[in-house]
Formats: sequence, C-alpha cells, structure tokens
Amino acid sequence: MVRKEFLELASKIEAAGALDLDLRASALRGLRAALPTEAAAGHLPDDLDLSSDAVVEVVIHALPGWHFNIHGRARHSPGSWSCSLRRSDVLDDDEILGTGEARSLHQAVLAAVLRVAAWR
Repeated sequence: MVRKEFLELASKIEAAGALDLDLRASALRGLRAALPTEAAAGHLPDDLDLSSDAVVEVVIHALPGWHFNIHGRARHSPGSWSCSLRRSDVLDDDEILGTGEARSLHQAVLAAVLRVAAWR
C-alpha cells in the first residue's frame, strides 16, 4: 500500500459507524502491509478479529517503546474515542505521529496505526 491508501483507509475507518466485513478485511490487509516486521508477524489477527484487545496487541509488538494515549467518554450511546501514537512523550515534534478519532476504541486505535504506517 502507498501512503495515500493508508490515509484513505484510516479516514474510512474513522467515519464508519461500525466495521463491516469489507472494511475489516481492508483494515487487516492494511495492517499486514504496514507491519511486516517479525515483531508484529505473530501478533496480527489471523481472522477478522479487530477488537480493541487485538489492535492494542498489534501496537505493543509492532511499535515497541512508543507512547500510546487514548481518551474517551463513557456514554450510553456510542461515544467518541481518540488515540495518539508517538515515539516519545517528551518531544512535541515527533517525526511520525499517528492519530485516530472514531465512535469505538478499536476503530480509533486502528486509524492511528494506519496513519503511522503511512509515514514510515
């Protein structure tokens, strides 16, 4: 995948009310293209399980040492979650920064990972 495709996919994931099968498959293809490293290889979901736990597991193994920040509000209706991934929590001008905002936590994290991939 090229940068534009990663960025477009991240935007589609953020805009979706929920991830349908096609969007889940595209996201999984994007993760596999973005994170072919040995560290992430055994931690990418084998199926279309892109739960919050599964996506966080990918971040932990694919981006070791990165700082992970999530923010959300508990509500009865779907809330708004944000996620930022950055190399350092000390510097404000990280060269690579991934951000995501979505109705669900796993979508926000997934969008942030794909944006990191776009700039690698």
